[in-house]
Amino acid sequence: MPAGRARQKGEKDRAAIPQDQDHGERKQKERGENAGKLIPVRICFKKKDADALDSTRKKTDFIANALKSCGLEAPVLCGRAEALPEVIPAADRVLCDVPCTGLGGGSKPDAMLNRTEEDMMELASLQLSILLNAADRVKPGGSLVYSTCTVSRRENAENARKFLEKRPDFTAEDCSFLVPGRPAGAPDFSPFLQLFPNTDGIDGFFIARFIKGSNRV
Repeated sequence: MPAGRARQKGEKDRAAIPQDQDHGERKQKERGENAGKLIPVRICFKKKDADALDSTRKKTDFIANALKSCGLEAPVLCGRAEALPEVIPAADRVLCDVPCTGLGGGSKPDAMLNRTEEDMMELASLQLSILLNAADRVKPGGSLVYSTCTVSRRENAENARKFLEKRPDFTAEDCSFLVPGRPAGAPDFSPFLQLFPNTDGIDGFFIARFIKGSNRV
């Protein structure tokens, strides 16, 4: 993995979920519904700061208490990721772990019964809005990760391609290295990564990673 760039004197870096263990960076997570993944981030990066954004005070209080029980601290802001608060600065690493239909199967077998086409359209629009807003907070050379726990093309690959159309200053990075040795015949959504219960043995997940500009941090 590439090493993190040197921090300039007086510089205040804020970054996203750990995609590689860069030194001297702050880890920041932006999310529309649930910033609970902040907890494992702080466990992995005990010596680094981590910020999170969640949509309700009840959730932010729960996360803050969970962090405290692990002997960790981190700012947990309350707000909506489709209209990011001004207090959230630009970052080297940003993760959009967006609300989705949850059609990944496995641990959510009832999702298919409870979701409608209208739900999917509404969520896809919200997801793209969150992704576009988060893109404005990515520093030049920084990375932006978009993830869901669904297998819906509309929410996944289609949204990722729409994002690239609207933000030509970003390029998609190949994510296949995240799951090496996938079974023969597993659907290929390169450069994105789409996992399925029947081929990968886990819940359905989607991951897209975008780099801002040409000089990767």
